[in-house]
Amino acid sequence: SCRTPLSFRDWRYLHRARLDILPLQGHSWFCSQEQDTSCRRCGKENETGFHVLNHCEEGLQLATKRHNTIQDLLESLLVKQGHDVTINNAIPGQGLRPDVEFQLSGSRVMVDVVVCFDQPGSMENAYQRKYDKYSSHGRILPLVVGSLGSWY
Repeated sequence: SCRTPLSFRDWRYLHRARLDILPLQGHSWFCSQEQDTSCRRCGKENETGFHVLNHCEEGLQLATKRHNTIQDLLESLLVKQGHDVTINNAIPGQGLRPDVEFQLSGSRVMVDVVVCFDQPGSMENAYQRKYDKYSSHGRILPLVVGSLGSWY
């Protein structure tokens, strides 16, 4: 995309990450069986692409930033189209907070963003969890974005 701050040099890492061939300690093809496979940043789980991008406690700020960037982009696009948008508005009497809410042809539309690992099963499960969570409250559009750029 022309809208990315990634340098040309960084693209090779993105492609390696998408193919799950980054040289991480949790991959048996990269490290011998005698070596420690735990994450170099948090030390709690095997260092795999899935863990580093989505579950490492040391990277949670980056995961939150990815989520909020998508939410902000969606909000600006909807406002540009003339929609009155609310962000993180709690549903009364519920513990639910859809990321983006607006009216479309008189219907309430809720969009909840989730950023997960770019694997078909992971993305489908994330979509279904969001749908089940909000479906009784109106029309829900789960926006599932993979941490490496895929979307569902």
